[in-house]
Amino acid sequence: MDQLRIGFCSGECLTASAVADALDRVLEKHSYSSARGDGLVEALRAAIETYLRPFHHQRAVKRVVVSTQKELISVPVITIRYFESSGHQQLMYLEDRQEPVPISSKMQKLETELASEGFLRIHQGYLVNGFFVDRIGSGAVLMTGGERLPVSRSKRPALKSRCLALRREYGDILL
Repeated sequence: MDQLRIGFCSGECLTASAVADALDRVLEKHSYSSARGDGLVEALRAAIETYLRPFHHQRAVKRVVVSTQKELISVPVITIRYFESSGHQQLMYLEDRQEPVPISSKMQKLETELASEGFLRIHQGYLVNGFFVDRIGSGAVLMTGGERLPVSRSKRPALKSRCLALRREYGDILL
């Protein structure tokens, strides 16, 4: 548990061990040696580890660098809602933008590169971020923003199990 880390957008990491070590230095500086002897540092370390445990899946924000017709742009993976195939390009839908960003990449490459980040192929023309899936119906997926996207019959069973696994992995309660 000493290696438990929380990644922040700035790239800083917090570990229970680092906090406990800092606390130990403070206690030493202020001559609270009896507190260290009474197990205070160990108790605080355990409390910090317990607090940090739910965050163990979080990590520094990964970014995706994509090519548009005019430029290269870097986008945090967690802001990508889904990709839609549109002719010879893909449309990237982001959490904080109304209009999609047309990018020059093949859907198969996106699927391969982003599978480990929770992206799921739901249809020949759609790759979705599993964390934005609100509902899975018989013929469509409802995204958290209200978009209704088609899901192919053949992909539906795997989609359901993968979405449930993602939710479980990131601490959601499944009833």
